[in-house]
Amino acid sequence: MKKSIICLSGICLIAVFALSCSNTQENATTEESATTTEQVAEVWECPMKCEGKTYTEAGKCSVCGMDLVKVEKQ
Repeated sequence: MKKSIICLSGICLIAVFALSCSNTQENATTEESATTTEQVAEVWECPMKCEGKTYTEAGKCSVCGMDLVKVEKQ
C-alpha cells in the first residue's frame, strides 16, 4: 500500500513539473512573437511611389534616390 502511494505521488509530481515547463515555453514563444511583430510593424516607402513596394528599414529609393518615409499605421 505504501509503495502505491509513493509511486502515485511521484507520478503527480512529474506531471505538475511537466505542465509548468510547457506553460513557460508557451509564454516565451508569445513574447518572442510580440517582439517580432513590433519590429516588422515599421514600414518605409518612397514618397514618389516609384516602385510601389515597401521596405523594412529607412534608406533611399533605388529608382529616384529620395529618402524613404515611414508609413503611418492605419
